[in-house]
Formats: sequence, structure tokens, C-alpha cells
Amino acid sequence: MKVKNSLHPVEVLIVPTCKHYGIKKIATFDEDFERVDFLEVVTI
Repeated sequence: MKVKNSLHPVEVLIVPTCKHYGIKKIATFDEDFERVDFLEVVTI
């Protein structure tokens, strides 16, 4: 798992949870998740 820059402390908990459960897409307005290599950010 690679993250290009540091994340907010709450995001640090969300990212490994997604990895653990095999979640590959996340719907959010937070652009920080775009820096996580295995997550696809879904926007409207």
C-alpha cells in the first residue's frame, strides 16, 4: 500500500480498513483519498 503524502488521522483508519475488507472504490468529496494507490475515488 503506497500513499504519496500524509493523510488526516481519521483517513489513516479508513485506508487500512478498506484494504482489509477488499474495498477498492470509495465515494467521497475528500481529495486526499486520490493519493492512495489501491483506492478508486468515485465522484458525482
